[in-house]
Amino acid sequence: TLGKIDVKGRDAGAFLDRLYTGVMSTLKPGRARYGVMCKADGMVMDDGVVLRLADDHFMTTTTTGGAAGVLDWMEDFLQPESAQDLARLVRESRVPQTVSERLFTRHAYRRILDADAAHVIMPDVKHCGGLLELTHIAAAAEQEGVEVAPHNPSGPVSTAAGVQMGASIPNFRYMELQWGETSWRGDLVSPAERFERGMIRVPDRPGFGIKLN
Repeated sequence: TLGKIDVKGRDAGAFLDRLYTGVMSTLKPGRARYGVMCKADGMVMDDGVVLRLADDHFMTTTTTGGAAGVLDWMEDFLQPESAQDLARLVRESRVPQTVSERLFTRHAYRRILDADAAHVIMPDVKHCGGLLELTHIAAAAEQEGVEVAPHNPSGPVSTAAGVQMGASIPNFRYMELQWGETSWRGDLVSPAERFERGMIRVPDRPGFGIKLN
């Protein structure tokens, strides 16, 4: 069975033109066209048929095992640096949108907030500019009614920093956690992280409340 992906929206044709080597935006409703999809290095990654069902609605087919990879590739074309594109996604999607662990400093997040381009932002304390900068980012987000869910696919030190940050800002929602990838994670700090019902207690010890072993 071929993979099938629906693509909808007033710019759906232009979007598909970015993905395929051929032009899909000129298709008439009810017509189909074969297309080849290439990676950034120009090598073929998938192929399939694109059917235009309506002016703003296409259905694309992929190879049997390629649907997940093609969907990931489609998502890569919406970059977090494009506040206007993200804002359009927010307006047209019924799913709350979260961005973006790849932005740096309050100035980058200011563009997202000014464009109403997110319901939740995910600054990463390790590279957004540190604890103080994340505080500024969270304060700006609070003024716009945007929640903060720190990005944290990291170790226990980053998690400890995120816990302190979450406890200090009023618009904290939740924090990402990378867990279970190694058996020795609990040996890195004292006391070891302890989670109960999906929550971690804010320590009452100085600093981050942990000590490196």
